[in-house]
Amino acid sequence: MERQRTAAEFEKKFESAKQQQEIERQQLIIEKQDSESKKQLLLRNFLLVGSGLLCLFVIFIFYAYRKNKRSNSLLKEKNALIGQAYEEIRTQKDEIEGHRDLVIKQKSFIENQKKKIDDSIIYAQHIQSAILPSEAQMKNLLGDYFIIFRPKEIVSGDFYWVYNVRNYLVIAVVDCTGHGVSGAFMSMLGVSFLNDIVKKKELFEAEKILDSLRSYLYEALSNNTDEDMKREGMYVNLLIIDKNSMECTYAGARTPLWIYRSSQSKQSDSIIIEEIKPENSSVALHKNLKEFTSKKVILSDGDILYLFSDGIIDQFGGPEGKKFSSRKLLQVVQNSAHLDMKNQKLAIEDSLDNWQNPQDGQFFEQIDDITLLSMKIC
Repeated sequence: MERQRTAAEFEKKFESAKQQQEIERQQLIIEKQDSESKKQLLLRNFLLVGSGLLCLFVIFIFYAYRKNKRSNSLLKEKNALIGQAYEEIRTQKDEIEGHRDLVIKQKSFIENQKKKIDDSIIYAQHIQSAILPSEAQMKNLLGDYFIIFRPKEIVSGDFYWVYNVRNYLVIAVVDCTGHGVSGAFMSMLGVSFLNDIVKKKELFEAEKILDSLRSYLYEALSNNTDEDMKREGMYVNLLIIDKNSMECTYAGARTPLWIYRSSQSKQSDSIIIEEIKPENSSVALHKNLKEFTSKKVILSDGDILYLFSDGIIDQFGGPEGKKFSSRKLLQVVQNSAHLDMKNQKLAIEDSLDNWQNPQDGQFFEQIDDITLLSMKIC
């Protein structure tokens, strides 16, 4: 009985151990299956991820290819445009170089022409200087005198003329219409006419000299039908001094004759400037203008005569850009008449220079030829 019980227990234990082994085997199988499932899951996930990445890569490559293709297409278009632009630029460059070469040739031509014109004007200046009285001639004929002669350009439409024969001293300050070359041609005509009228014909009546000068000018230029030529002419201030009687005969237009009266000024302790007014006429291409008249005055030792063109009184300047004016010039003459002739000239020139260059920094260009002739009666 005991043996049977022991055998039964042993068998029971054996069965229990066998069951335990079976359980462990089943667990190993389950664990192995779980491991295989995990491996398969991991492999599947890896394949899915790999497939996804591969798809993304393929998509990236596709879009990159399309983008690159589009870029290449745009690049070709840009290259074509650049090539076209380059051709246009090259064509324009050739045109510009052609224009540049033409401009250089034209510039060279203009410079050569300008040089020829400048040389001609300078030569004309030499001719004009030659026909004007020299400083030595002026000194010999006028004695104590000064002249302010400022052409607006190289040559002048103003001129001054002096002649002495026997007891007659003839002085003229003439303003021809225009300035520069046109005025200079007219001034040369004026000098030639005066030489013929006074020197050759020995006419010593101031008003008749101006009438003759007008006739000469009319005969010389009346054949020209240009309307502008009909406005050409001269404003002449002319005086004749009889050195024996000290009688001064004046005829003129546009600007007056001023006479500083020395003895009267000393007696009155003030500056006496006598003004001989001009006529409202000119030496011009008008046949029906009235004849000139003359005025006579007696001069005394120490008197100073002033003849001038309108260039000085019409000059703009000062702080307000106004004309210098005859009133301003008269003030300067009055303030400097007591000085010697050299310093009188400096005073007038300084006043004019300061008028053109006021202290506010402005500069007023000269607008016309300027001439002022003054002589002292000794």
